[in-house]
Amino acid sequence: MKIYSESSLVYLNNLKNTDAKKLRIYLNQANTEFDFKFNYNLNAVKMFINKSNDLFNNIFEFHFGVYKNKLNSFVGLFSVMQIDYNKNECEIGYLIGKEYRKKEFGKNAISLLLYFIFEIIKIKKVYAIMYNKNNNISKKIIIRCKFKKVENNRYQSNNINKFNIDKKNNNQLNKKIETYVLFKKSFKQTKKILIE
Repeated sequence: MKIYSESSLVYLNNLKNTDAKKLRIYLNQANTEFDFKFNYNLNAVKMFINKSNDLFNNIFEFHFGVYKNKLNSFVGLFSVMQIDYNKNECEIGYLIGKEYRKKEFGKNAISLLLYFIFEIIKIKKVYAIMYNKNNNISKKIIIRCKFKKVENNRYQSNNINKFNIDKKNNNQLNKKIETYVLFKKSFKQTKKILIE
């Protein structure tokens, strides 16, 4: 599934096995930045890519590669997770490689992802979790997209449990977390989005 706008710097598409090496680098960069004490190996990343493409037949989780529009080069990973159709909410995760940050790729990609969430899978509330509240680049992206900070972190992400973090480190991580939310009614799509 390709999601794009003719005026956007990037497009979203299914992940490819050829992206595995770069994705591994980007994931491990993020782990270092978040102070997580583990690294992904190449086989784990390839398994994730294969599983994520299988999940496109699933309705509870979607993972997209982010690609530069003209060059088709892989720059990051954007995901829709924790989809709860009863509560009409989900969580997003996103990652842009260090060399591609501060170049509008994140802002362009999140706009495409939000279109997919609000218009295609028809979710009305989206959460974004800042695992490091000092990550100003990431925070600027979601604030520019009209996300608002959730007071007292009332939304609890199930993704923390996936990292197998012990209780001591989990408590430290919770002190660093900030949660943001965006409602469909606050989302304004200005570009024509196309899906193939």
